[in-house]
Amino acid sequence: MASVLERQCSTNQFPGPGLYKIKFDRKLLQLSLSVRAARAMADQDQQGHIDVELELYFSCLIRKRVNIRRQPRADAIFKTAVNNYLSISFRPVMTKVCQVSDVAGEPDIEPLPIVKPERFTPNWLSLDYKNGQWLGEFGY
Repeated sequence: MASVLERQCSTNQFPGPGLYKIKFDRKLLQLSLSVRAARAMADQDQQGHIDVELELYFSCLIRKRVNIRRQPRADAIFKTAVNNYLSISFRPVMTKVCQVSDVAGEPDIEPLPIVKPERFTPNWLSLDYKNGQWLGEFGY
């Protein structure tokens, strides 16, 4: 498996399709890039930086979601730059209340205080790009 860590010194280089190991706080995150995602990443030179946010959402149920943003949020507990155009961040959050029937739209959320965050950090991330949209999934 190639390592993006070795490529970080060349900040203008885009990873090609395949599997990469990325240092993500005290763990390694396995990143899988599809051919379409690698091609879209190469086009980021025209579009600017993106942050792939891995959100672990605690409420009445647990939800995992990948958000594509321009910059990492300030309350992300882990952030790593892959190159000048791509970073990955991890953000565990929880709802303030669990009364789904009382909430219109998205409920208020707050950062989730975690004593040992490395236990919650994902092990893998898969990225694709289809019909002009980033698609992502992560897991343990």
